[in-house]
Amino acid sequence: MIFAIVFMACLAAAHAQKCTCAKKPPLDQAFCRARFVTHATVTKVDKSEYGVTYSLEHKEVYWPKNLDLPKKVFTPIPEYCGLAEDLAEGRDYLIGGNLHKEWNEVSKEMQNYESFNCEPKPHASIFGRK
Repeated sequence: MIFAIVFMACLAAAHAQKCTCAKKPPLDQAFCRARFVTHATVTKVDKSEYGVTYSLEHKEVYWPKNLDLPKKVFTPIPEYCGLAEDLAEGRDYLIGGNLHKEWNEVSKEMQNYESFNCEPKPHASIFGRK
C-alpha cells in the first residue's frame, strides 16, 4: 500500500532532528504545490513511537482528479515535522501531501540509499514540485 505524508504545520529543517516551523503558505499555493489534495474522513488512528497512521475514507479528491489515493496516510511525530495536532477519528479534514512508494516498488539502485554520500543542503518546501 502506498503511504502519504500529511502536510499541515511544519516544513523540514535542513540539519536538525527537530522541526523548525515555517510560516504556512497561502492555501492556494499549498493546494497547487501538493501532489494530492482530498476531503477525507478519518476512520481509524494507529499511533507508534515514530508517528501516526490514519485510515481514511475519501469523500472527494480535489487534486489531481484522476488519482486513486491510498486509504492510509502516515505522519511522523511533531519532533520530526509531523502534524502538530492529532487528527480525530470520525472527523473530516482537507488533507494534502506527497506520495511515496512501497519498498518493493523502489528500484534496486534507490534501495542502496544508505551508501549515498550526500552533502547537506537546505530542504525545499515539502509543498514544492521538482
